Amino acid sequence: MELIQDVALSENYQGIRDVISHDLNSWAPGGLVKRLDEHRELWELLKTEADFCSTHWWVPRWFADTDAFLSRLVAEADLEKSSGTFLRPRPEYDKD
Repeated sequence: MELIQDVALSENYQGIRDVISHDLNSWAPGGLVKRLDEHRELWELLKTEADFCSTHWWVPRWFADTDAFLSRLVAEADLEKSSGTFLRPRPEYDKD
């Protein structure tokens, strides 16, 4: 089954990139780069609230996974340079 999925993805690769760069990116003001930047900004806020991360142990991992997912979408569509939107560096997602 994996082989069939890989073939389907490779055949539709340009279509997927088009969806990411045009359709999905225009979904909200600022597009995916802005969403990723806001995600990182929210993490910075939550990290300053030490009690929050210590009582919600799963949150750092969730933020790291979501950042990786959004970063991959941005990279696949080559949006970071063309977006004109500020993107803060990827933070360390840990609970310490």
